[in-house]
Amino acid sequence: MSDEHRGVLLAGYHVGMDKSDRVVVEFTRQEALVLWEFLRRCDDEGIVFPFADPAEERMIWELEIRIQPQLNATILDNANYGDDLARARDAVRNAFPD
Repeated sequence: MSDEHRGVLLAGYHVGMDKSDRVVVEFTRQEALVLWEFLRRCDDEGIVFPFADPAEERMIWELEIRIQPQLNATILDNANYGDDLARARDAVRNAFPD
């Protein structure tokens, strides 16, 4: 299976947490790349979400923090990043037609 089709698994688990309280979310690598780019761009540009509670802001940070390591350096730190992102956006857009 190619890297672009491997899934990205995001799971939150903290010491002392009952495993039944755990929620697991899976994205394709392409979906994760599109989401990570959006979150990174919002952070870089200082875009402020209308959070109703600090816990919501914390979860956005956690989402970004958990996605980045899953998108290894071969994806994030390469000369073809722009092309990879464009392909990922196309794939995600085409997977969810209007």
